[in-house]
Amino acid sequence: MSGSGGFADDGLCNHQNIHNQYSLQQQRLAMAVVVADDDDRTDSDDDDNAALPIPPFVSSSSLFCTSKPQTDITNLDSFLDSITPIVPAQKSSETSCEAEVHPYYCLGDLWETFREWSAYGAGVPFLLYGRHPTTQYYVPFLSGMQLYVDPQKPQTKPRCRGEENGGSKLSEVCAFEYMEQEHPHSRPPLTDKVSGLASEFPELIKYRSCDLSASSWMCVAWYPIYRIPMGPTLKDLEASFLTFHSLSTQPGCYGEAEVSSMSEVDGIRLPVIGMASYKLKGSIISPYGLQECKQENALLDAATNWLHRLQALLPDYQFFLARYS
Repeated sequence: MSGSGGFADDGLCNHQNIHNQYSLQQQRLAMAVVVADDDDRTDSDDDDNAALPIPPFVSSSSLFCTSKPQTDITNLDSFLDSITPIVPAQKSSETSCEAEVHPYYCLGDLWETFREWSAYGAGVPFLLYGRHPTTQYYVPFLSGMQLYVDPQKPQTKPRCRGEENGGSKLSEVCAFEYMEQEHPHSRPPLTDKVSGLASEFPELIKYRSCDLSASSWMCVAWYPIYRIPMGPTLKDLEASFLTFHSLSTQPGCYGEAEVSSMSEVDGIRLPVIGMASYKLKGSIISPYGLQECKQENALLDAATNWLHRLQALLPDYQFFLARYS
């Protein structure tokens, strides 16, 4: 991707109306991200997180429901569908590696899909009490990310972990890692954060999904800001979410990206392969019915097993899981 579409150079909000909207969004965020009011991430949380159980691995087939009639779509389905990024697909004429024969995307284009959501919020249609339609808006924040690459490929340059492990060469190494530590109120939205990280690690824009190994992933934190219609209070819709997405498009990857058609432009969907929630239980969008509850539990188990397999320590996940009930 030449110049990554100007992502790192032109800033994330070139137009004045986006600046104005972003300022309004920050004001709303300060008032409406209710999760941060109770988010006292002190050292006292460490004891709660130390003995968290690790459930057995569940296969990806248990995470996703088959296509449902429109009347059977739940609020959880609506959330997962609304926040799933769809990235423009590319296909290389090169055949130097198997992955390049398949459609892929550039990471710079992935971050572009979050640009509008970062400025305005992602709208998620919910049906409250089964009869009252509303749209809740969520702002995405980068919670964590690991990019793994094949050290034998010439275009990849490992950054944070060595290639040797007990004298044997690893098939993949971690080229980039980021785990958010800041309180939610102190975080910039996702595209602002990525722009800052890319100034120090340009490959964060330049990598192609076919360059990334199967263990590459990102986690996005979604915090509520406002809903339409507003209603008397935001307290009933204060639930926040962590969604996990596999980033590689190499064949056979866990939670493999899906190629879909968007009018005349091919797009690659990065489905949610794991999820954790905070303040979802007991809210008016809390999972209802056996199938929806199973789906939520399977997504939480999948997130747990994904992090456990990679031995990744994600502070947001620990915080959410310690308060999950």
